[in-house]
Amino acid sequence: MIHDDCNLHILAKKLLQAVTINPAKALNLPIGDIKEGNFSDFIVLECYTNNTQELALHTILHTKEVDEVFIGGKSIITK
Repeated sequence: MIHDDCNLHILAKKLLQAVTINPAKALNLPIGDIKEGNFSDFIVLECYTNNTQELALHTILHTKEVDEVFIGGKSIITK
């Protein structure tokens, strides 16, 4: 209700970036996105949309648990 003037898809993407790539860039750390040379810590989620523009919003609204957790490129938790 607070952000009724915003496009929710854009807001959701900005929220996810606020906890991933933006802090990584601010602290100059090799984290926050998947690319060569970065730490290989990430989670795997089930996706309920094929529309990439809706992905961030669906992730925030519809994810209750993760399917798999990778730390250092190795699976440590599997659903």
